[in-house]
Amino acid sequence: MLRTVLPVLALFWLSPILAAGAMNTESGQPASVMETQGIQSLAEQRRALIRNNLRLTPEENRNFWPIYAEYERDVEHLLLDRLRIYEELGGNFDDLSDGEARKFVDDHWAYVLRRTDLTDRYLGRFAAVLPGKKLARYYQIEAHIRASIDAELYRRIPLVH
Repeated sequence: MLRTVLPVLALFWLSPILAAGAMNTESGQPASVMETQGIQSLAEQRRALIRNNLRLTPEENRNFWPIYAEYERDVEHLLLDRLRIYEELGGNFDDLSDGEARKFVDDHWAYVLRRTDLTDRYLGRFAAVLPGKKLARYYQIEAHIRASIDAELYRRIPLVH
């Protein structure tokens, strides 16, 4: 199921974000990922994908989802930061100066480190409410979702020239 759902999820998750702007027209600021058209229903699809593949007991369900809701909010902030990295470039990867290109690389790796830190911060919390095999399965599901989103993003962003 994951192999058929993830590419579609990644495409629909990123399409509204990468479409012209993803900006709040009133403030001129980037829109929240959840404010961007269709993202809330896609977050529901992501939760459904996890729910359908994790198979939690009622007690695990009660304990897991509040932690996941916090994690999801933190992931949203990371996605907004990632979006800002690409928005700052203005879609013009052909005419970057060396300084702009270096900033792009530094910003990207700072994002990767923050994402790794976020995953690490929640590991203990998820481990406290899930047995080892379900914890491993959850992290595998998250890794598949993240890889699908990353693959779609990288497919849409041109190489620097």
